[in-house]
Parts: sequence; C-alpha cells; structure tokens
Amino acid sequence: MANLKIGDVVILKSGGPAMTIVGESHLIDDGFEVKWFNVDEELQDGEFPEDALEKEDEDEDEEEEEKEN
Repeated sequence: MANLKIGDVVILKSGGPAMTIVGESHLIDDGFEVKWFNVDEELQDGEFPEDALEKEDEDEDEEEEEKEN
C-alpha cells in the first residue's frame, strides 16, 4: 500500500465519484476505507482493494480552474 495514503482523493478505475481515503480496510487485505458524497449529498462509505483505486487526475482539476479564471 505504498502508492496511496490517508487523505488522498481517489476514484475507482472503473469510474464513479471522487472519494477520500480515511483509513486502511479492516475487511480487505491491501485495501482502503473511503468516504464520498452521493448525488443526494449523503455521506457514503465503503472499502475497496488498492488495485481498484487510482488518484483523481490532478491535471484535469488544474485545467478546469484555469478555464474558470
């Protein structure tokens, strides 16, 4: 679990909402506990293996900020 750490913003490799890593999984070896808000702005949580997660694309966020300015 060297690539990701608590506080990182991640997404599932298959897509979905941005999620924040809040801890190591108690259910999945080499996994993380994450939290996110659904479309109704309700806090959700889940646990996923590290191999299913990737850091949110920071370059894409910077491009969006530049467009707004």
